[in-house]
Amino acid sequence: MDATRPTHQPIGMTETERLLIQAREIALRVMGEATEAAVLAVFGQLCVEQDALKEGMTVH
Repeated sequence: MDATRPTHQPIGMTETERLLIQAREIALRVMGEATEAAVLAVFGQLCVEQDALKEGMTVH
């Protein structure tokens, strides 16, 4: 997969797939590259934020 190409989110995508794509895009934008480690670090934070939102907590 070419990490520099725009992504298209197909219908029926799982929440995990959507978050991974979002994590890759954030890693590219913020860090300038989408290494596996960078994507997983961002993905982990996105998961924490999603869980907090589901529980009604404030996300900073």
